[in-house]
Amino acid sequence: MRSRFILLNIILLILWTAASCSNRDQVLSVQGAGGDGARTPDELVSGVAKAYVDRDLAAYADLLDEDFVFSMHPCDVNDLGKVLVKTMWGRDEELTIAGRMFGGKACRNSQGAMVPAVTSITVGHCERLTPWENAQEQGRPRVLKAVYKMHVDFTLQGDRVMAVDGPTTFYAAPVPGPQGGTIYKLRAWVDQG
Repeated sequence: MRSRFILLNIILLILWTAASCSNRDQVLSVQGAGGDGARTPDELVSGVAKAYVDRDLAAYADLLDEDFVFSMHPCDVNDLGKVLVKTMWGRDEELTIAGRMFGGKACRNSQGAMVPAVTSITVGHCERLTPWENAQEQGRPRVLKAVYKMHVDFTLQGDRVMAVDGPTTFYAAPVPGPQGGTIYKLRAWVDQG
């Protein structure tokens, strides 16, 4: 039962890792995209990082594309076995997960196990490893993708820290901005374990 609880916590933390990022040469500071949206994919990911650190659900929701999808890499699914119920979900479920994480209260997961409250989130290292390139997504030819190496610490109730460290692929979709022009929304991320 204890190992199942730990695995469930790890799953939740993996889901919350799309936090911030930078270019190949520097670590990006955690700055938001502002009220008018992210003008670049890097600014988008930085805005996601700021929403995580601030635990700001409204800001996070603003950055997600209407067709947002999260998926786990197959090796994570094999490692986590029967504990993992899903390997992919959409925007609404992601916002439910983020709402629980940002809310600062312990809760029960879908399997009835208690999940401790996240009391703070710190984005340590986040570095873009690949350039932004066309994702070749059918029906949305302008979606871009890039791989980042990141480190995020989640402080849980009782001052226990769980770290998430590893590569993640982010997908940025260009959409019309509220003031005209183009802004970017987070279309997807693939956790690569």
